[in-house]
Amino acid sequence: MGTCRANIGSLKQFWSIQTAFFLALWFWLLIAAEKKLFCDPGIFWHLVVGEQILSIDQFPHTDSFSFTTAGKSWIARQWLGECAMALLHRMSGFDGLLLGTVTLRTCFYTWLAHRFLRAGVPGWLAILLTVLAIKTSYYHLHPRPMLLTNVLLGWTFARLCDFESGRISFRGLFWLVPAFLVWANTHDGVVGGMGTIGLAAAGWGLYKLLGWGSPLVSYRQLAALAALSLCCGLTAVVNP
Repeated sequence: MGTCRANIGSLKQFWSIQTAFFLALWFWLLIAAEKKLFCDPGIFWHLVVGEQILSIDQFPHTDSFSFTTAGKSWIARQWLGECAMALLHRMSGFDGLLLGTVTLRTCFYTWLAHRFLRAGVPGWLAILLTVLAIKTSYYHLHPRPMLLTNVLLGWTFARLCDFESGRISFRGLFWLVPAFLVWANTHDGVVGGMGTIGLAAAGWGLYKLLGWGSPLVSYRQLAALAALSLCCGLTAVVNP
């Protein structure tokens, strides 16, 4: 009897608002959004480009699906995302793409709800705000490289907020560099991430120079932040 109670108690510690939200959203997307996810023809274009790269072990130099720019020089800038899609499709077909997309999306939105809760937002309001975020991005739930932009843009903004509030050290911001390296080879939305970091760095730097409240504690840290912004920007040239 005591063992049963201990097992029940251990199960309860894994049950939370976030757990319930994850399961509800995951099952709902799998069932209700199945057709919605594959209604964009660009999905199949990305998939075939990824298959071409994996099949010939090199990058195509022309877009074989283009009529207006047929034969002209071209490079698959989103090659990493396209290859990931192709590998997932090889392993489990479109079911794998569906499952991967739904799981990634659900993890991201559950993480968002968790941050609301951690900030002290009431549970009902945290769920409402997260549902509104889902609603605004529902039109682009497709399994495409842009998925990584949605996730990493949110993570980048959260990382900057965590530093500003003192939840992470300045060193914690340097995880942005490898993330941007992957991002730059996956989707062009990395430009939005660069702009986000640039605006944050400019604002913090201006506040530091004017002597106002800034998360930067020294001018040395300001110089390091400028170097970090530059490194994130230079990831755009570390690609094929």
